[in-house]
Amino acid sequence: MCTHHWLLLFVLVFLINHVGKGSALQCYTCKSAPGGLCGDPFNATSVTSSKCTLPDYLCLKQKQILKIDAKEIKEVSRSCVPSSYCRLMLFDHCSLCDTDYCNSSNVNLSTLSNLLVLQLCLKQFFN
Repeated sequence: MCTHHWLLLFVLVFLINHVGKGSALQCYTCKSAPGGLCGDPFNATSVTSSKCTLPDYLCLKQKQILKIDAKEIKEVSRSCVPSSYCRLMLFDHCSLCDTDYCNSSNVNLSTLSNLLVLQLCLKQFFN
C-alpha cells in the first residue's frame, strides 16, 4: 500500500475515534462492594453509564483499600467528577480520562488503535 493510503488510513482512524467529542462525555458509573460488578476485571455490560454534562468534568476510575474491623476491602469506583478530584482526594489509585467510556479498564482502545496505525504509516513511509 502506498504512503498516501497509509496516511489516509491513519487520519480516518483518528477521526472515527474522536467523533462526538463536542457532545457530553459518557462515563461508566458504579461502585464495587464485595462481590460487586464494578471491580477488575470489569464487565461493561453489567453496569450503568451517565453523561458528564458539567464543564470541566471527566471520567474517573479510583481504587482504595478500606480497613474495617481489621479486614481489608478493595473498592473500585467509576463515575464522572470535576477535573481537580484526584488532586483533592487521597486514593490508592485515581485516574481521569476524557473520552467516552474510557474509565472501563487500564487499556484505552482508541489510543492503541491510533498508535498501531501510526506505526504502520511510519513503517511504510521509511521503507
